[in-house]
Amino acid sequence: MIIALGLSIMALMDLNQKPKKAAADNDGAGTFDAKPLLNTPERNILDILDALLAQFFEPGTRLFSQVCYGEFLRVSNQTGSESIAQSTADFVMADRSGKVICVIEYQGYGSCGADGKYRHDGEQQFHTRRAACRSANIPYAEVPSCFDAELVQKVLREALACTRETGSGHNKISQVPTFRSLRAGGD
Repeated sequence: MIIALGLSIMALMDLNQKPKKAAADNDGAGTFDAKPLLNTPERNILDILDALLAQFFEPGTRLFSQVCYGEFLRVSNQTGSESIAQSTADFVMADRSGKVICVIEYQGYGSCGADGKYRHDGEQQFHTRRAACRSANIPYAEVPSCFDAELVQKVLREALACTRETGSGHNKISQVPTFRSLRAGGD
């Protein structure tokens, strides 16, 4: 019985030492768990955007997710530069040369928070992002928390309206009759 008790204590001591060894193996950076890059609604939006991209945009147009605004916006003055540069866009559409065609943000339940303070902070962040994109002449689309494929198409079409008006030729989405016809294979 004493031997069994001793073995149990040694096993417990060994368990306590394993996390320390794991932390030491990665230079003291702690331990990490992998998580998905996109949540379920963002993944659904990505699928819709991918379908639109393949059908209606120039070859070479790409869709990127979780991109820091500082990667595609250069700040010309320092007012608010740090907060926007560190913010992350849900989706960024760019042409073959890397020029941003549109920024697409998902306004999910977590983005604006459930209580007053977090809702205010979320709304302020979206306001800052909209203003920054407008300042840089980058179309900006916001997808609400409740969406379907038709609404995503409508929001994207409206955001790109200024692109069509200037005749830059990045997209043909204005010619799309309905998203339903896309799924049926027609246009």
